[in-house]
Amino acid sequence: MTRTSATLASTEPLCDGDEAVRSDAADELPLSLEALFTNAPVEESRVDSRHGPSARLATKDGRECIEVRDASSRLVFELDTVTGKATVLAPRGNLSFAALDGDIEFVAKGTVRVRGERVEISGGKELPASIVLGEKLATLSAHGIVLVAERIESAATRIFERARNVYRQVEELHQLRATRVRTVVTEGHHLRAGHIAIEADEEVRIDGTRINLG
Repeated sequence: MTRTSATLASTEPLCDGDEAVRSDAADELPLSLEALFTNAPVEESRVDSRHGPSARLATKDGRECIEVRDASSRLVFELDTVTGKATVLAPRGNLSFAALDGDIEFVAKGTVRVRGERVEISGGKELPASIVLGEKLATLSAHGIVLVAERIESAATRIFERARNVYRQVEELHQLRATRVRTVVTEGHHLRAGHIAIEADEEVRIDGTRINLG
């Protein structure tokens, strides 16, 4: 690929020590990145900074793309001029978005996707809550969790629950349908209701040291 640049008689700082190239003619305006990309052939539409990073107008599958590459010629930003898709890449190391005195908001008309071998979301300072998505495992850790929904469905092969105390309140019907039911209580088991009906198709057994009725 042939590089296109203008020879400079004077320089002007751009950013971090980079210098902009100006024309030899004193009355000639400097070449802008937009003018360079528009007027030059695709193979020659390239601008190089003093320390190595460059920008160019490239073609991929017959479509024009604006590329920004680092000093090692690795792609760090790409804009498809046909579809409008913009991609930010970190060829090596981490990629960080920081708003030290504000918010960060990702807005999409369609779906927002986050992919990775491990995904962590955390918030809060004194009692932070976090969600960790790993290999076949999702962990939610928080001081308190509130779920508000019109309908909640869960499906699992096995469910294990552990708690010091469990309190449930149902305004109308609480129904359990199972093939077998086993209740194991170490100490007391108190059952209180307006009326109780027990029906069995076969045998009913009541076993105890003392059985008090009435």
